[in-house]
Amino acid sequence: MWTSLLSLIASRGWARNLTTSPQNTALCNQCQPILFSWSNDTELNRRSPVGSKHFYKHSSSLSQLEVSSREGCGFCALLFHGLVTRHLKHDPELASIRDRYKDEPVILTPVLDNKTYTPNMEILAFCWDGKGERRLDTMFTFVDLPEKYARIIDLTVDNCNTGSPVSMNMARTWLDECVKGHTTCHITAERGKPFFPKRTIDVKPFDGSNDVCLFIPGDPETIVTSQPYVTLSHCWGIHQIITTTISNIEDHCQRIEWSKLSKTFQDAITTTRSLGFKYLWIDSLCIIQDSVKDWQTQSAVMGDIYCRSILTISAAKAKDSTEGCFAVRDGRSARPVQLYLRFGQRIDSKRTSRKSKESNPGAGRLIWASLLDNYASGPLYDRAWVYQEQALASRSLAFGEGGLYWQCPSMVASENEPMGSMYRYQGLQLPLLEFRSLLNASGKSSSMEHSSSGGLHTPPSGLKDRAELYNFWYTHVTAYSGRALTKITDRLVALSGLASEISKALGDNDNTYAAGLWTGDFLRGLLWMRGNKGLPGSGPVMRVRPPMKFVGPSWSWASMSGCHTTYDLIRRETQSGSSIYDDGLKIITVDSKSSGLDPFGGVLASTITLVGNLASVNISKQGNTYLLLKASTEVGELDLDDEEVFSENIWVLSIVYNNGTGYTISLALARTKHTSSSIQEYRRVGVAYVKMDHSLVYEQEIIRIV
Repeated sequence: MWTSLLSLIASRGWARNLTTSPQNTALCNQCQPILFSWSNDTELNRRSPVGSKHFYKHSSSLSQLEVSSREGCGFCALLFHGLVTRHLKHDPELASIRDRYKDEPVILTPVLDNKTYTPNMEILAFCWDGKGERRLDTMFTFVDLPEKYARIIDLTVDNCNTGSPVSMNMARTWLDECVKGHTTCHITAERGKPFFPKRTIDVKPFDGSNDVCLFIPGDPETIVTSQPYVTLSHCWGIHQIITTTISNIEDHCQRIEWSKLSKTFQDAITTTRSLGFKYLWIDSLCIIQDSVKDWQTQSAVMGDIYCRSILTISAAKAKDSTEGCFAVRDGRSARPVQLYLRFGQRIDSKRTSRKSKESNPGAGRLIWASLLDNYASGPLYDRAWVYQEQALASRSLAFGEGGLYWQCPSMVASENEPMGSMYRYQGLQLPLLEFRSLLNASGKSSSMEHSSSGGLHTPPSGLKDRAELYNFWYTHVTAYSGRALTKITDRLVALSGLASEISKALGDNDNTYAAGLWTGDFLRGLLWMRGNKGLPGSGPVMRVRPPMKFVGPSWSWASMSGCHTTYDLIRRETQSGSSIYDDGLKIITVDSKSSGLDPFGGVLASTITLVGNLASVNISKQGNTYLLLKASTEVGELDLDDEEVFSENIWVLSIVYNNGTGYTISLALARTKHTSSSIQEYRRVGVAYVKMDHSLVYEQEIIRIV
């Protein structure tokens, strides 16, 4: 079969003559038209996605595809970028893989075995060894591109820089569509009172230079309704950047010289100007860095700063301020190309005639092909501070290595899929999508309570929004907790804006936030677990506690460092209809003392006083497993928060009974050396799973956990 295909390819010739049209970049002969034909190759059919039997042998080899890309074919450039070049910087070994697969043909196939063009159809491109192995799988999508986007892309210049006029025009189009046409985003923008930061950068150049200045409004109430502002999300990195201090703030209000600004700041200012805005908020310049009072005051309104901005510029590709926002790239790989699609069958190893294919209603459709790669990635998203900036931003324009990326509650888009993705990539990749949608939908229902049976299952429909807010918090604590922080003491501070917004959505003054947990769902909040090691730079897995530093109480996930802390346990228990709380467990008080002005920021001390059922057990380590023993009898297992050796017994505090599994989910506690009056003090050391069919004796006690 492949011999016939190779002959057919050869008969068409590889002198890739390039043709152009007013709407398109140059295309080689192999790219016009794209003819999907039926294949009787059993092995290829078996290895194709979802049983597809329609294929197009685009190139006789990966090397030939690279040659055609260099010669100027727009679709070949897009294919080769998707298959190879976009991975090279992050995976140097791919260079050798490219050499290894250089002689393998490049195949295209519809993922769902489409027999005609359908909007948003997905195409899989891969190298094929002819023996049953696919290499370098890459997904593309074929779409109908609206005229307004086609006009932007239809330019004769090569858009080789993400800061080019073409890219800025695309950004303005996204912003204009969002501001004028996205109902969901309108709801988001109207939440809360009008707001303008205490300080911003006035980016309007003066005195014939690019210089800017720090702007402090004399009457914030006057400016908030008339002047939108932009925010910047960036990595500080190891290089010293320009900052505003007590000693230079007056000078900055007069002038900030362009030459003193980092490349990232310069690019952000250029973008702000290009989009037609006058004010830009940058943390290092708009917060007085050597003033503890100003830092605490401004960090307390960080949520408002990002929520109320018209747009957040994200320097996604830059690991520090010297690398800037803009990136040089092959412009052809960052935009769709217009193709002429045909679908046909194979008869006696020959393509059907063009005449017969014209009866196909999808034949000859002029469509746009784009790389299915519509979310930004880069060093920026390894940083803990950036997590809430992602979630709180009303809109985000991210500058990645290969292009621009747009995110708002209504649309996710990129330069090569400018009209918006058919997929929203909801979840940990883009937390702002879930968060904004949830805030817009959330009601002000009453506090979440246990059901009459004491179960942990999802509350009745009247409390569903509240439950979703708690579940959102648990999901994103998991994602946030593994990110890197320069100062471990910022662990709660860097998430305070997000906590503040959730508090507003909950709308319940009695629902206190305490060291990363919510008193309205406190028992579930206690059941976090240590996950795997976090992102590079997040440090060793350990509990941060005095005499090192105090970040949070032992019962809070915030006390852990260097790892993800997960809430997978409560998700499993919530889905189990056989799980109920221990009815002997009651929270008496939760006392938390803030370290600054922000009630959602850092804490100096936090304690729980409760009454519950406790039992004393021994620990025995066997391999990587910690067993719970009572009088040499195994009564359960233990997941330790961090590796430590216990010279004495520990205690298990019963939280949840699961009759289905036969285990009691418990907090594992160790006694401290401090006792207040008659109340014994404990600290959390892990989560225990205690067998319910044992002779372990529990005693009800009033205790304090620190």
